[in-house]
Parts: sequence; structure tokens; C-alpha cells
Amino acid sequence: MKRSKVEKEVGPGGMMLRAIEAQAHAHNRYIKKKLDEVKTDLFTYDELLKILDMQVAGESCVAMAKKMERPEVQVRHLINRTAWPGPRQIG
Repeated sequence: MKRSKVEKEVGPGGMMLRAIEAQAHAHNRYIKKKLDEVKTDLFTYDELLKILDMQVAGESCVAMAKKMERPEVQVRHLINRTAWPGPRQIG
């Protein structure tokens, strides 16, 4: 069986690591694209990332609103938007 140039350079374990890194990079690009689609004047892009991270960590809307010092309804409306990444898309 003939091995590819990449496999010769990094070996099978290295190829697996490269595949995992590529998958993580693609996931991050997808999440960035989804957050770019969220149009709001209430939150900055950095705040959107913080809210997304808190959502991934399993925080409630109430806890997120307190940490962001915003009304709970604003955070809840943001997360319930169709443009906002869903739980399956995040993890």
C-alpha cells in the first residue's frame, strides 16, 4: 500500500491530529458565520461570543443576563432568534 506524502511526513497519528484541528477550524468558522448573521444593536460581537460561551457552559438566561448586566428579556430574545446557533450547532 502506497502512503501519501502527508502521511509520510506526519505519520498516521499526526494525520488524525490534523483532521481534528481541521474539524475544529471548520466548526469555529461556522459559528462565526452564524453570529455574523445575528443582527442586533443591543450587543457587540464580543458580547455575543460571551453569551454563546455561557450557553455552551450550561448557564441559564437569568445567570447570563446578570453577568452581562442586561435585562433577562434581551438575552432570551437573542437566544431564541432563528439566526442564533442552536445547541446541536454549538457543541
